[in-house]
Amino acid sequence: MATILLYIGIVLIVIGWLSLSWFAAKQVNAQKEYGKLPQKWEEIKRNLLHKRLICRGVVILGLIAIIISLTL
Repeated sequence: MATILLYIGIVLIVIGWLSLSWFAAKQVNAQKEYGKLPQKWEEIKRNLLHKRLICRGVVILGLIAIIISLTL
C-alpha cells in the first residue's frame, strides 16, 4: 500500500510540474501576443493564473501522498 501511494505521489508531482511549466509557457506567449491589448491580456492572464494555481495544488497533493506513504 505504501509503495503504491509513493508512486501515486511521484506521478502527481511530475504531472503537476509538467502542466505548470506548460501553462507558464502559454502565459509568456500570450503576454507577447496580447501585450498591447490590456483588457484582453488581463482576461487571459487571470485564466492562466487560475490553471497554474490548480497545478500547484496537484503538486502539493503529490507531496502529501509521499509524506503519508513514508510515514506508513
